[in-house]
Amino acid sequence: MEENVKKYGWKDEVVGRWNSFRWKVNETSKKVVKSVENWCANNPEAVTGLVIAAAGAGLKIAKDSARNRAVKQEQDWKDTHIYDHSLGRYVELRRKLKSNEYAQVLERKERTGKSLSVVLDEMGFLR
Repeated sequence: MEENVKKYGWKDEVVGRWNSFRWKVNETSKKVVKSVENWCANNPEAVTGLVIAAAGAGLKIAKDSARNRAVKQEQDWKDTHIYDHSLGRYVELRRKLKSNEYAQVLERKERTGKSLSVVLDEMGFLR
């Protein structure tokens, strides 16, 4: 704080107010913590219920986020891989194809009679 007084030219009054505010916040937080401790000591049944509810909510959040992550990973994989029947395996794309690009790929495949992976490679879409 003292370096800010020198650096920015703060007055002693501002520094005094800041220190007073910090002291009030510190004292108030100590009172709140003490009152919570007293309440927990006087109401162990309620604390048990709250802990169980908080643990259940935490598990639900963890489960949902894991499922959402798995779904997103699967969708990302589906967007960047296409199954080529002539090879009998999936081929990896550089990026997700737009609808018109996919239509162009299918049209060229149909017109030339080449396999899907060859057409994708010619068009520069394969990784």
